[in-house]
Amino acid sequence: MKHLNNKQITLLVSLVTIGIVSRFLPHPPNVTAVAAASLFAGAILSSRFLAMLLPLVIMFISDFAINNTVNRVYFANHEGLVFWSSYMTWVYLGFAATALIGFYLLKNRTNTKLLFGAISATLVFWLLSNFGSFLDPMTPYPMTASGAVACYVAALPFLLNSLIGNLVFTFAIFGIYDAINSRYYQTQAVRA
Repeated sequence: MKHLNNKQITLLVSLVTIGIVSRFLPHPPNVTAVAAASLFAGAILSSRFLAMLLPLVIMFISDFAINNTVNRVYFANHEGLVFWSSYMTWVYLGFAATALIGFYLLKNRTNTKLLFGAISATLVFWLLSNFGSFLDPMTPYPMTASGAVACYVAALPFLLNSLIGNLVFTFAIFGIYDAINSRYYQTQAVRA
């Protein structure tokens, strides 16, 4: 992995901050900037590893705080701090896959590719995270095809929320980045 310059470090810290803050601000379920930050990291960073690591860092830091405070009631039988729970594996895989979508689809982006990327990321995350939910030993669904279908149907409202959030945050993050870069390059041209 190459040495990161100051601009790249600032970008990474900004994305992590945006992702974490979006999970703590009041929001409808699944409407956060984590998937958009993942897509953006994939599109902008030259390292697949860093692109996939970014959403995992966002999620781990925010999950650690959330699971040991507001959601602590769900871990009543767990002694000590909650560092990991089985649900996290599938959620994290979904966000890592989202970064890969950004890496392979959005390097030379257009608005159409951004739209397709946000929709693809939403569907991939929904499929993976709900598959994990279905496999969870605490699932109320029978381990049958109809149980899997029931699990995915129950998650449809979350799919819609994710799609709305991913579209809004994806276009916002990429738009802000492009506006800042455009302004920077205009300023540099005027100075030259």
